[in-house]
Amino acid sequence: MADFTPGEYKALERFVGRGVHRGILSFFCNLCLWILVIVFIDYLLFNWFDWRKDSTDGEYRSGMEIRIDYLTGCEYLATGGGGLTPRLRDDGSQICAGFQKKESYK
Repeated sequence: MADFTPGEYKALERFVGRGVHRGILSFFCNLCLWILVIVFIDYLLFNWFDWRKDSTDGEYRSGMEIRIDYLTGCEYLATGGGGLTPRLRDDGSQICAGFQKKESYK
């Protein structure tokens, strides 16, 4: 192994240290770039092809979900903003599956 003078040793130490820092910075920049690419592809797949839309959606996703009360079996429509309303049939009656109340639900 070669002997270095103190000046050469410090120069070598600065060079190697800079290389490590550049490698770490490059790694994280590449990682962020790949994450952005994956998010963009995910956005295209789910919004371009309308895979998540259902029959209640118009041009944009309605954000409504069906919630079921497991005690009564009645269905409700929930919105993303926290609203909740009974889900109704054409005749105006609420849609309920007719679950039997169990003794354990007291």
